[in-house]
Amino acid sequence: MSICTDRMSDSNYLLDIKLIGNRKNARNDLKCWNFEVVVDSENTNYKDLIQSVVDKYPPGYLEVPHVQYYDDVLKTFAEVKSNQDVLTMFDIHHKRKAVVLFISYCGPSESFQPISEWDFEGKKAT
Repeated sequence: MSICTDRMSDSNYLLDIKLIGNRKNARNDLKCWNFEVVVDSENTNYKDLIQSVVDKYPPGYLEVPHVQYYDDVLKTFAEVKSNQDVLTMFDIHHKRKAVVLFISYCGPSESFQPISEWDFEGKKAT
């Protein structure tokens, strides 16, 4: 994944990442860790996207990251599991050049519970 530090070009996207961590072990008073990064969509693939977050914010022992993005047109939280999903995510957001990305960690013996709703500053999206 190529993190961009120069001005926004046609292939750059702002990722608003909401790192939820493991919901089973999460603090009740903290909804998520939020950070932003600008990436070049032409040089970003699934593996590099996940690895860049895991390197900065490592999961617990044997925990696996699960990625979703919010599709504001369909009002859904789509899962990202492959390079094709990453391309689709960028294609859907090509006009705004911004993506709200959710990353949740889940233990190997736990079943992943996808995000189905989120409170965006007092406006609940389902």
